[in-house]
Amino acid sequence: MLASELRNFISLINDTAVKLDNRDINGFIDIMKDEEFNAKLHEVCGFKEGDSLLKYHSYLKRMLNSFLNTPSSIKLPQNVRIIGAINVDETTHYLSPKILDRAHIMKFGSPLLADWSLIEDEVEDFDLDMSLPINFTSSELGERLPYPEFDRESELTQDLITLVKDYLDPLGIEFGLRTIRQALGYSEALGKFETEYKIILNNIILHKVLPKLLFDGRKIDNQGRLREDILRAMSMHLQNELNGLSFYDDADSSIAELLKVIGNAEANDWVVNYWSR
Repeated sequence: MLASELRNFISLINDTAVKLDNRDINGFIDIMKDEEFNAKLHEVCGFKEGDSLLKYHSYLKRMLNSFLNTPSSIKLPQNVRIIGAINVDETTHYLSPKILDRAHIMKFGSPLLADWSLIEDEVEDFDLDMSLPINFTSSELGERLPYPEFDRESELTQDLITLVKDYLDPLGIEFGLRTIRQALGYSEALGKFETEYKIILNNIILHKVLPKLLFDGRKIDNQGRLREDILRAMSMHLQNELNGLSFYDDADSSIAELLKVIGNAEANDWVVNYWSR
């Protein structure tokens, strides 16, 4: 925008110089000293009473200075993490695919529905004074590393590719290399805590797959299958893959959440929407 405005202004100066018999103008000072040129430029620029070339020149100079001193990119320190929170209701837009591809989405229920006795018991088991401030250094967060290279031989990659080929692609849901590399990074991070593989896969489904479920289940794929049937088949597939996992809260289970999505769709003419209640 700034470059375009500068280009237009210079073009008007050149046109004005031509109209005034190719008058020799070598800079802004020459324009200010030449009353006829100054008046003609006021006219072609459409300046109103109270406007001046000096004022406009100052404006362009400030804009150009701001542009030249503003970095084209910002590099975040490796220990910085970005966490955002939104409320999803009828007044908000759903998250775009670009957001879903780049973030781990965690959905929280109302705290009023929580089992507070269970929470209090869990806090007491930590044997910590919860009134004390939390003190830790930024280095304890670890460094934010690039996504791992795509490894098609890993178990997680193979499971996700199967999910994409057999279910997500027929449902019209995009799930690309970036998301798989993100999943591999997530797996590496949790691997430090010796987390069970099924938990990792469950969380990837919960964070990266289910939030993308937003489609008409009555539509058919290119093989003539109803999308609602494909979604049910995906549910059965995941139940087999994640067999044996148990959670004290259904919100942590990708299977429970998927069954809830299917139940809501059945009650709503098979409009599949992960965010609906």
